[in-house]
Amino acid sequence: MGGYGQYYGGSLYQLRLTHRLEDGFDRVTPGIAENLAKSFHKSIQHTPYIKNRVFLEPTIPIEDIEATKKYLTLDALWEPFCSDEKERLIKIFFADNDEGTSERDLLRRFTLGQILYIISSYEKQGYRAGYKDVDWSLVYPIYYYNVLHLESESVVPYSCPTKFSICYSLWRQFCIQLFITQAIESMLYAILETVGGESSGLSLDDTLLRLLSGDFHSTLEDLTGVTCNSPHELLAAFNIGDIPDEKKSLMLQADLSLLHKKSEANILKIERKSPGAALAVGVLLVASLYGKWRGIRNDVGLNYISSHAGNELWIGSILPYLDVWTKGNTKWLDTLYDMIEHLILNQHDRVMFEKRRLDSIWLSRIDGKIVKEQDYGPRWRSSRHRNAVTILRDLGLVDINEELLSITHEGAKICELMLRD
Repeated sequence: MGGYGQYYGGSLYQLRLTHRLEDGFDRVTPGIAENLAKSFHKSIQHTPYIKNRVFLEPTIPIEDIEATKKYLTLDALWEPFCSDEKERLIKIFFADNDEGTSERDLLRRFTLGQILYIISSYEKQGYRAGYKDVDWSLVYPIYYYNVLHLESESVVPYSCPTKFSICYSLWRQFCIQLFITQAIESMLYAILETVGGESSGLSLDDTLLRLLSGDFHSTLEDLTGVTCNSPHELLAAFNIGDIPDEKKSLMLQADLSLLHKKSEANILKIERKSPGAALAVGVLLVASLYGKWRGIRNDVGLNYISSHAGNELWIGSILPYLDVWTKGNTKWLDTLYDMIEHLILNQHDRVMFEKRRLDSIWLSRIDGKIVKEQDYGPRWRSSRHRNAVTILRDLGLVDINEELLSITHEGAKICELMLRD
C-alpha cells in the first residue's frame, strides 16, 4: 500500500482509527475516527484548497496553496481553530475515550503519562531533560537505574508512581533486553572478525584461542582492575561469589548504578574495535546483568517476558549459562565455547531457518568450521521515546527549546489527572 502502508497504516490501526475485515483492507473506524476526520474537515473547510475544490484541478494556483498551508501543518494544532481536533487527538493517544480500552491502549497511555511525569521530575530538581539523546535522559537512567541523570557526575533517586509501575517494569525489561543484545552481538562481531581472515573458516576452538590471546584479558583488567584469568575471577570482580539470590541481586542493582565504573552504561563506552575487546565487552555485560538479575524472582515485567519469550533469547534463557562461572575451576575456553555454541551459532541457524530469513546469513558452518558470510556489528535499537516526545510536543503538552524539554501547563494538568484517577 505504498507510503500509507509503510508509514501510517500500522499507527492508525494500533490507535484504532482503522479496522480490517477479512478482505484485509483498512476501513475508517465509526465513532472515534469519523469524529476526528469531521473535526479536521471543520478546521480546513473554508480554505481555498477545499472551498474552491482546487484539488480536482490539474494545477493549483500558488496563491491558494499559500492561503491554505497554515491549516494543514502539524503547527496548526497550536491554533484556536484546531482546538477540537487537538483535544480529540489527546484523548486518542491517552486512550481517554468511550471506545473501550485494551491492554495496548493502557500501556501507551501510561508510557506517555510517565514521560510527562519524568520531564516534570527533572524540572523539580531545577534541571531540564535533554532531547538530543532522549534514551539516556528519559529511558535508561529512569527505568533501569532508578535515577534522574542531572549532570555527567550527578544523579538523584527516581521514584515511580504506583499508577505507572507495571508499565515501568516492562520498560525496564526493554533496557535489559538491549544490554543482552549488545552483549550477544559483541560476541558475534568478535567471532566474525576473527574467522573472516580465513577463507576456509576456523573451528570454534581455534577461533576462541585467537580471541583469548588478543586484548581480551587487558580489556577486562582495564575495567575491573584485576587480571580475570577465569570466569570465576571476573564474577569476583563484580562481588559475585555464589549464584546470586534475590537479596544479593537487589544489592548489586543498588551498587552498580549508572555512574559506577562497572555499570552496563560504562561498559558500553569501551571501544570495540578489536575482536578481543568486543568479546570482553560481551562477557562484562553478561557478568553485570548476571549479578543484578539472576536472583530476581518476583518481578512483573520479568514474569511477563518469561511467559511470552518462547524460544527467543532473553535474560532468563541466557543468565543460567553463567552459573558454572561461580565455580573456581572454570576456564574461559570451556565456558565461552558452550555459550557461543548455543547462544550465537545455534541461535543464528534457528532464526535463519525457522523465520525463513535465508537472506540474513552472517556465518555458515562447513565441516566443523565457522565461515564468515557478511559483516555484522552491534546495533543500538531505539526505544522510540524521541518519537513519543515529538508527538507530545505537537499536542502542546511538552516544549522543546535548545534541545531541552519542559512540560507545559496543559501537559502538567493531564499528568496530574492521570495520577489522581
